[in-house]
Amino acid sequence: MEQMNIVNLVLFIVIGIAGWFLIYSFVVGLLSIVGGWFHLAQVHPLRDDENHDGVRYSFQTIYLRFFVSYRRSVHITLSETGIMLRTVILFRFLHKPVFIKWDDIVSVQKKEFFLYRGVVIQTRHAKVFIAGKSAEEITKRYAQ
Repeated sequence: MEQMNIVNLVLFIVIGIAGWFLIYSFVVGLLSIVGGWFHLAQVHPLRDDENHDGVRYSFQTIYLRFFVSYRRSVHITLSETGIMLRTVILFRFLHKPVFIKWDDIVSVQKKEFFLYRGVVIQTRHAKVFIAGKSAEEITKRYAQ
């Protein structure tokens, strides 16, 4: 009888952990689709043949559509050819890396959004608000 209780407990724990991962993945994937990261990664994919070396800014904040935010959970790399956005490992499900070429950017405007100061990057396909130390450098590089 006691052995049966241990088996039930182990089964309960395993199903609970699997259920948690399933729900977590669903929520992260839903944020990607609703917020626009999924679309952004399709129109501005990271390609292996491009140079991605540059200055890296870790744990930056970005806002996408419908107020979906990635607070301190995006790594931004500024290279000679563009801006690479990559989420922290906890948000990788349906969040492929994004690479926005400087040539694809239509405008960069300074803006305050809630308590954040940053820049709005507008491409033909998307709009991204970026806050943090990378925002100043994006403004400088785009002006060149």
